[in-house]
Amino acid sequence: MKKILVYLLLLATLLTVCSCAGPADIGNENTTSTSVSSAVDSETEENIPQNLIDCIGNQNFGGDTVNILIRKSCAKEMFSEGVMGEMVSDAVYNRNLAVEERLGIKLNVIPVPGEWAERDSFIATVENSAGAGDYAYDIIMTHNTYIASLGMKGLSYNLYDLPTVDLSKKWWNKAFTDDMAINGKSYYAIGDLAYSIYAYIFVTYFNKSVTADKNTPDLYDLVDKGEWTFEKMKEIALTAGSDTDGNGIWDNKDEYGLSFGNFACRYSVVGFDVPLAELNGDGKYEIIKNNEKYLNLYSELYDLLYNNNQVWYESGLAPNALQMFADGRVMLHVATLGNAEALKDMSNEYGIIPFPKYNSDQPDYITPMCGGFLATTVAADIRNPQTVGAALEALCMYGYKMITPAYYETTIKYRYLSDSRAMGLLDGIRDRVASSFVVNYSDQIDHIVNFYGDNIQSKTMSITAAVRAKQKTWQKAIDDIYASAESSGNLSGN
Repeated sequence: MKKILVYLLLLATLLTVCSCAGPADIGNENTTSTSVSSAVDSETEENIPQNLIDCIGNQNFGGDTVNILIRKSCAKEMFSEGVMGEMVSDAVYNRNLAVEERLGIKLNVIPVPGEWAERDSFIATVENSAGAGDYAYDIIMTHNTYIASLGMKGLSYNLYDLPTVDLSKKWWNKAFTDDMAINGKSYYAIGDLAYSIYAYIFVTYFNKSVTADKNTPDLYDLVDKGEWTFEKMKEIALTAGSDTDGNGIWDNKDEYGLSFGNFACRYSVVGFDVPLAELNGDGKYEIIKNNEKYLNLYSELYDLLYNNNQVWYESGLAPNALQMFADGRVMLHVATLGNAEALKDMSNEYGIIPFPKYNSDQPDYITPMCGGFLATTVAADIRNPQTVGAALEALCMYGYKMITPAYYETTIKYRYLSDSRAMGLLDGIRDRVASSFVVNYSDQIDHIVNFYGDNIQSKTMSITAAVRAKQKTWQKAIDDIYASAESSGNLSGN
């Protein structure tokens, strides 16, 4: 437990640990439920931001069981057998213990196959339970790209109506839930309930040794001034490439100013604030016609990736680029935060800054997320909403306080954590995780989020004609989402 306290102190600039009720002090699992007044004095409470105060209260559910259905490959995020000296696993165990003791409940984690190829069987598992009326599942956690199917089938509970759940708290990503809302109801959430969501956020890594050698401007200063933009990234990248063996063939043995993989292309529409659809007067989304910003960004990405030798591009999450960055042959590496786990033994220091703005007119940095992370819904047929709501809120809150620090400690190497300036930026990156309706429902909208990546990979120079050809298909799919939700009863149900 001392080890947990040590790394919490190291992360003080990242995570403010506080609570207004319950066993709030990490390292004191036996603390019993307390009132707001006994947890913090009034003077201290006044100085704590409201989004960091848990107000679950003194609820006790007398031994109720909360069943959690989860994608099998991610079960470790919700279950651990005990304290075994592995930081994240121990934090999961202690989180669950704190929730069970505080609320008087039992958590029952049920893992079933749920990867992309297994999505139909996972959905069928929930459908069969609802059809049988056996109340087998309360909280459901699976692949974000198909979880929307559950709500559209009437299998999910409206989270806005779930008791105790407060999506304004820092441990939730309220934007995700709001962006997935249909007619004032939403069934999906993400937050510190599952720590791996942070593995999927896009950031920009930079090799400190290479940036120093190339006399690159202080990247932290650029970020602070709001000047870290797509154009600035390109300008800096084009100063660093080199055909090191002089054979005229640019491959993974040469040096590059920037690596930008296909998945980064896909989700750039979020990070660069390029909407594909907008709300109409009826509160429903419509595909934007004559979307010049969308077309222009594609052209700029294509030019960056195919007309500049200093930029390394490859499919997917660019696995070759990660090794090239670790070897000091890439200066800027745009990738997910989960890449940091493979950089623990990197000999050079590296830094992390946000995904860039599109241009200086963009008000703030936006953090896009790659698909595949765990999202959460609640079964429509739960018998005890009060129990499930309190359990969900407590799991997410204690996840923020106990598991997220452990994840950062074990994913990002220690010397990076000692950089308080960088840690402050990482906190901001986390707070700016964004989403959009069409990205969240991409599976239902003809995989619209893949459109950029698919065309860039096939070296399509212009997508103007392809976009025109797709717009009717995309719009019909959006209309079908609303129709499906309405026919399922979820627009008027719980």
